[in-house]
This record gives sequence, C-alpha cells and structure tokens, in this order.
Amino acid sequence: MTNPHIPVSAVLPQVIDGYDFAAETSRALREIPEVCFGGHSLHRGSARVTFSGETPADEAVRREHKASIFQTTVDPDSPVIELGWPTHGHYVQDSRGVHMDLYLGVAQKLVDEHHPALQRAVQKLLEHGLILRREINTDDYLRVAAHAEGIHTPQALAAMIDGAASQAYGGSWRTFFTNSGTESIEACLKLAFEVKYKRFLAQHGADTLAKLMAELGIKEFTPLAGDKSRPEPVYEDYPFFIVGCLDAFHGRTLGSLSITASKKAQKLGFPRSRWVRHIVANQVGALGALIDPTPLATLLATPGALRASIDAGRVPADLFAAFLVEPLRGEGGYVLCTPEFLKDCETVSHAHGGLLILDEVQTFGRSGTLFLGEQMGVVPDAMALAKGLFTAAMVARADLDQYLHTGWHSNTWGGGKIFDNQIGYAVLDIMLHEKSPVFLGRTYPENLRLKGKLLEAGFAELQRRHPTIVDSFMVKGGLSRLSVRRRTDLIHAGWRRGLKLLGCGRSGEVSSIRTLFLADVLAKEIHEALDLLDAAMSDV
Repeated sequence: MTNPHIPVSAVLPQVIDGYDFAAETSRALREIPEVCFGGHSLHRGSARVTFSGETPADEAVRREHKASIFQTTVDPDSPVIELGWPTHGHYVQDSRGVHMDLYLGVAQKLVDEHHPALQRAVQKLLEHGLILRREINTDDYLRVAAHAEGIHTPQALAAMIDGAASQAYGGSWRTFFTNSGTESIEACLKLAFEVKYKRFLAQHGADTLAKLMAELGIKEFTPLAGDKSRPEPVYEDYPFFIVGCLDAFHGRTLGSLSITASKKAQKLGFPRSRWVRHIVANQVGALGALIDPTPLATLLATPGALRASIDAGRVPADLFAAFLVEPLRGEGGYVLCTPEFLKDCETVSHAHGGLLILDEVQTFGRSGTLFLGEQMGVVPDAMALAKGLFTAAMVARADLDQYLHTGWHSNTWGGGKIFDNQIGYAVLDIMLHEKSPVFLGRTYPENLRLKGKLLEAGFAELQRRHPTIVDSFMVKGGLSRLSVRRRTDLIHAGWRRGLKLLGCGRSGEVSSIRTLFLADVLAKEIHEALDLLDAAMSDV
C-alpha cells in the first residue's frame, strides 16, 4: 500500500516565535464576521478552495473583452472573475466555486476589503452624501463640516503619510497626491529635475546655463519667448540626468518608461529621454563609476569635452539629478536590492548633488515595515507610493518644496477623490495603529514579518519536494517569489486548481512567479496556498 500524500501544511512548524498558528484559526472564526452577498456566504477562517473549472461562458467573456477594449497586459487565457459574489481575505467565490487570489490586483489589495474600518469609512461617505462627490484638491481647499465627523480631507491623509515617513526616516516630509504609481514616478522625476535646475542656477548662474545649452546645441523654446510670467528663458530641452537600474519597472507613461528597462514589449516603438542612464543593480560602485566628477567649468573650458563625456556614456556630476531605484524590483522579477548597494548609491547621489528616489509603489506596506527602505539602512529624498495605499502619492523631504513653483505639476483628481482619500486614510490608519486580537495584539506589519517566516518554511518544503520545478525563492514579509521551471505550465495548473498566480520578470528556463499576501493574512490561507502550489507542481 502506498503512503497517502502528506500536505505541505502538515509538516510545517505549528509554532514560530512562540506564536501558535492553529490557535489563530479559532480566533479568526470568532473575531472576523462572515461575508454575505446575493444569498451566498463566505468566511476566510473556514473557506476551502473548491474550484470546479472554467465554463464556456468564460471564453465568451474573453471574446467580448477583446471586441471592445484595446490590448493591454491581460493574457488571452487569464482567469475570468465573476463579480457579485462574496470575497473574503484571499478567497474569491463565484458560480464555479471558491478560488484563491495570490496576486491581489497586482498588489493593489493590502488588507481584506471587508475590514470593519474600511466598511465604516464607506458608510461615513454614504451618511454624508459624499460617496460620489468630486472636488479639485489642486484648486480648492477642503474642510470637513462640524457635523461630518469621520470624513477625512486630503491634508489629513497627507499629514498621516508625512508622519509615517518622519517616523521611518526622521526629518519633515510633504505629500503630493497623484492618480497612479506611474504618475507618482512622474512627480518624483519632475521634482528631481526642478531641484537640479534651480540648484544649478543658484550655483552656476544663467550665463553658464546658456553656455551649456549652446555647447549641446539646445535652443530656446521660442513659442514661449513672449511669456513674461517668469524671467528666465525656456529651453527646448534640459540636459539633467536620471540614473536607474536595468530590469527596473517604473510604469508605462513616457517619462517613467524612459527609466523602465525590464521587457521589450514595454519600450518597443516609444521615444524616450536621452538623459537617462542605467546601471546593473547590486553592483556596488557602479553609480560612482558612471558619474564624471570633472567640474562643469573645466568641461566647458575645452570645446567638445562636455559632449565627449556624455557620448562616452558618463554623467557629468553637475548634471546629475537623481538615482531612481526599486528596493525590490517588482515586474523585473521580485529581486531585492542589497543594503550595501543602496547605501553606496545614496552616498554617491548626495556627494554629487542628486536625489535618491525609492519606488515603493508595489512594496508599500507589504515587507514587514511600512516602507521597505526602512530595512535597507538608507534615507530617501523622495518616494513613489500607490497600490496598497489605495490612492497614490509622491512623498518627499519638506525642504525640497522651496525649489517648486506654482504649476510645476498638477492633475485632475490627485488627492481630490473623496472616496480614495477616505479609504486611503483607513488603510494607512490600520497599518500604523491596529493591533488585532486575531494576531494576539500584533500590528499588521508584525503579522507580515511572522507569516513571512511560515511562508519561507513552506517554500523550502516545496523546493525539497519538487527540486526539478523550484529553483529558488525569496520572501520579504508578504512579498515573495518562486523561481521555477515551466512557469507557464505551473500558472495554468494553478488556475485549474483555483489558485490565481502571476509571473514577473523575463521568461527563460527559470522564471519567476510572484505570490502576494494581505497584511492581515491568516496562517490558514498560507497553508492552503502552499498545499495548492504543491498540487499544481505535482500536476506539472
């Protein structure tokens, strides 16, 4: 008689750091309310994946989508999600049963959407007739009426974000609200360019700027010559450099795309800035080797010297605006930067008058601290946030505001979506202050650090069981990566078993799958995810 298959969950530690995972399940059943919609109910503490497979209606939905919507990033065989049924934690119910979501809207979901604080936040908007209200934060100041307790303004959310940044990094911070992760990056880039431009004028003067432009063949932008709102001329281009990393992903708008360097599909056919350079991540000394420390006056004193430095791929120090980096490369394959690399880049950036910008769009709230940069031993000058925050923002050192003029950046809805502000405030408040009885008084970041240890043990067991499939893995709180062979087959096998998976990084013999977990993830959900991964790997 053959031995029955032993689930991965059955061989994992039941207690880590004194925390009993089995006891957590009973607390979850007691403390977390059941979710009911349309006559159907779901509870993450007792739910099990029971996915029965796709139906002919799913393919009809794909055809309907393709007939009406331009091509985006959705694959032809991506899962079809049926709306109107209960969801709870990582579990999603529909007419085909219950499946498990491990990509969470590509990191948009940070806490369970039925968390009481989020439900109260929505209820407050309904009570005061504000759920559909739109205001322009870029043109109006917003104040909450005395009778509308529980409604939060953009400045209230910004103050909490600024306070969180100050607690993590010290100093004073300010927030600029945006509409998406890529716009947060755009705002960071524009901030870096404005800071460099105005510091350049203060250090070198307008005459040197004119000489620099003449040396590089950059002319004044004559259509605005008659605009006297500001004294300085506008040039057709500004030769200030941003340095990023190869395999980085910072978004698909054209400014962000100039720094993005992870896949052909993202860049093919699009013009991009010529003032961008890339280095290999985690190579200490790479940024310093790229920068030409020769003083600008010396370069300009010899005709052709400045152009020769740029043509050689160097970045003249006086033209270096910023280094932009993901502490964990998301789309690029879920690869962590080393603290040594980031510290070196921070030192080099500041030595040459540039800003250090961290792209925390995907990592915000997920790594076991609010900002992943906290764990890396560096202090950024600016950060791009989005996804898990529910709204999006550029957060930067408050002293940099002195370099910004009215109109340097603006947008239609940034910070003016009352709904997004309200939910963003609730999410951040949960992450900063909630100490859940389900987790014995631990905060959600603390929960992620603990559950990351459980997940790491599970991935090690998967690697032991499936050495021909699992090449390596990485876990950082609720952010994790499995590097596997036959990635496409594994993703398809996962979906057939009701497990939503998403790849990242380039395709190859060994490719990466990202697995994302909510900040309030239960041990039970991790156990079932690991068992489903084990089964899918056996299928492959």
